[in-house]
Amino acid sequence: MIKPDVIVSWPHHMDYPLFRYNMQRFKKYFGNIYVTFTQNTMPDPHYNRFLIKNVPEIQFITPLDAPGDWRDVSVNFILKNYSKASHVLFLEQDFLIRDRRFFEVVFTEFQYNFMYYQEGERIHPAFALVPREVIDKTSKDFSARPPLYDHFGLFFREVGELANGVNIENIGLHDFEDYHHMAGFTQNYNCIKEGQPLYRPEEFLAYNHYVQKVPVVQDPSFLELCQYIEKEYGSGDTKGYIKNFFSEEVIKL
Repeated sequence: MIKPDVIVSWPHHMDYPLFRYNMQRFKKYFGNIYVTFTQNTMPDPHYNRFLIKNVPEIQFITPLDAPGDWRDVSVNFILKNYSKASHVLFLEQDFLIRDRRFFEVVFTEFQYNFMYYQEGERIHPAFALVPREVIDKTSKDFSARPPLYDHFGLFFREVGELANGVNIENIGLHDFEDYHHMAGFTQNYNCIKEGQPLYRPEEFLAYNHYVQKVPVVQDPSFLELCQYIEKEYGSGDTKGYIKNFFSEEVIKL
């Protein structure tokens, strides 16, 4: 079974307690977990110090200031200076994973050397497992070039020409059951602060309800925000599929 490094970009102004909990739960499946802080221009609060102090499973890194696309800068900084594993797992914090079966399937499926999550026609950087030797043969351009392509668009096009890839839906893993990508997840917290409509509100509010119960150290200001959201907007569809991505340890609290 392979043991990839995990690479994640993390906005300064957000916390993701469920993602942090999952990195603890599934740590044995990974090599190193690297997170780069990004988007310094976003308003306070910034969670850098809290995360560095309270999440030892993750190596948090602030990349050097450099011109260019923020996602491209952050990923390349890790690839150049830190990650040395034979495989890299690119993740986003809103990609929810139900249990260890997900990794048992992905990391032992040796027919393919590139596994990805596809959203519509787009291979999405919320989840992608790529060999380092394939990454090194690409231009390592992770930037967005709208309207031509979003982040990782060029990179995935190049990887597709070099690797034997498969959509995780085609190896026995299923959306809403084994995993789920909560699109608009981070933006919804900003929408609350700005009084804007929520994207997929029932899903988001259920996540917000359960995430307050996750057994990790909670930042008081983020917890207060979650509590405010539930008080003002409700708890959404707490009986639906979102609860499946919170372990019994969380649900029973």
